[in-house]
Amino acid sequence: MNIHKFITHQTNRINSNFDFRFLGAVYYQQVRHASKKTGGSTKNNRDSQPKYRGIKIQNGDIANTGNVIVRQVGSNFHESEGVLRCVDFTLIANKCGRVRFWYDLERQRRMVSIDDGTHTPQIVDKLWPTKTEVKKAIVERIDQ
Repeated sequence: MNIHKFITHQTNRINSNFDFRFLGAVYYQQVRHASKKTGGSTKNNRDSQPKYRGIKIQNGDIANTGNVIVRQVGSNFHESEGVLRCVDFTLIANKCGRVRFWYDLERQRRMVSIDDGTHTPQIVDKLWPTKTEVKKAIVERIDQ
């Protein structure tokens, strides 16, 4: 006797008005059990693509027009003569010449310029002076 005949026989015996299709659906339903235990979800399996930021042309090297000098986030280095700043703060050479990194005492900023031999900006002896050295230099300028 198969299961369908058994269910219909039992339902007919108990109550002739009972709908056996409901019972049949319950009995014929396939149950799938988990084959593995749940391990939870991991949160650290994401990684972003590298951005390749940094100084591309060093101090004293020759840059042609359109060369990328610095790729940066925010304005760590500011543009000066012969250098353009893009929307993403990339500094690009606007003319041919030697790249000069220098520190502007008045604005207290690290600057990048292109020296083509016609004009040289005021360059501090030390490339990146400390804060105390900057303050001393400003005081000396005020006293003069």
